[in-house]
Amino acid sequence: DLIHFGKAEPNGMGKRLYYNTITRMAARLGNLITVSEESANALAQRWPETRGHASVVPNGIADTFMSAGPVGKANRWGLVLFGNGRWHKNLGGMLEAIALWQRRAPVAKFVPITIIGPDEPARKLAQAAGVRSPFFAGQLSDDEAASLFTHSAGLLFCSHVEGFGLPVLEAIACGCPVIASDIPVLREVGEAGCVFVDQRSAQAIADGIDRAFRMKVDEKARTALIEKHYWDRSYDKIAAHIRALGATLNLA
Repeated sequence: DLIHFGKAEPNGMGKRLYYNTITRMAARLGNLITVSEESANALAQRWPETRGHASVVPNGIADTFMSAGPVGKANRWGLVLFGNGRWHKNLGGMLEAIALWQRRAPVAKFVPITIIGPDEPARKLAQAAGVRSPFFAGQLSDDEAASLFTHSAGLLFCSHVEGFGLPVLEAIACGCPVIASDIPVLREVGEAGCVFVDQRSAQAIADGIDRAFRMKVDEKARTALIEKHYWDRSYDKIAAHIRALGATLNLA
């Protein structure tokens, strides 16, 4: 997880040492499997010896989100985000953008703001930003999250850095538009159903919320994106890599 090489993280030194050792060892012995082209590029920049030894096997979408299916736009209402307080998730920036959006759009004060995950630091940050009437949903099961995405008008996912961004795909599978950071990995993952914004700007995120609420999802593109991310396909790709390694080591 290259997040640990960005800023100070809990137990970051130990994790950086672990990833530095295991990644180089894997590159020397055979092959690395990572979840996105952007992740493979980042590995190669940090450890050049991994170049040409990294294969991409994307994450899949759980059946719960696959089967949720989209509902009509008229039946969607509310904005969703995750209350993860780690630096790269940009929780404070997203909450500031929501407060700005609420101040400038009369209808926004009636729109439910649902924050998934732990209450803190989300509650303090929401209060400091001036977000009106946030609802703190706590931890949700996949079924609960899928239901929420299916009936929401937008997911706010404006991280500074991501390795993949699975919630983007889960929301898109449910027909929920996503306001996403304009960073390479989310461009890669969210090929359909995203409004891309500069995550460093509250104004840009607020504008993105307006665009997402007006957005009409391209169903053909959405379906094609979902079909690329079945877990069974990911499992098959990993199994193929294991078989290839076994053949190389004469274990097959």
